[in-house]
Amino acid sequence: MLGRLQSIGIRSRLRIMERAAFFPAWRDKKLTGMILGISGAKGNAARRIEASVAKGGLDVADSVPEIDDLFQR
Repeated sequence: MLGRLQSIGIRSRLRIMERAAFFPAWRDKKLTGMILGISGAKGNAARRIEASVAKGGLDVADSVPEIDDLFQR
């Protein structure tokens, strides 16, 4: 991914972190820039994407009220 971004002129760098430091920083939303995270969550599609789009989700920086309402239902 890093090489592809750089090949089209997007300045980027790789920051290597240990798991013990990465996950608390990710959970507390202290990481900036672009983060590539892949979910291995089980369940139906709604449950798998909830952490990425619904308010309070691990990967959510900002949410849309209409989407939050759909997940609450």
